[in-house]
Amino acid sequence: VYVMKLVTEENGEESLEMVEDTEIINSVFDEFKSRANEEFEFLD
Repeated sequence: VYVMKLVTEENGEESLEMVEDTEIINSVFDEFKSRANEEFEFLD
């Protein structure tokens, strides 16, 4: 699983960049788990 963020360059172009900060990744995954808990089985 990868967490990506949208980056807007100075010239207005947009691109995706991988997030490497584990706190942000854990936060995003926790939010995903809270929204999709009934649809997926999560392993600890």
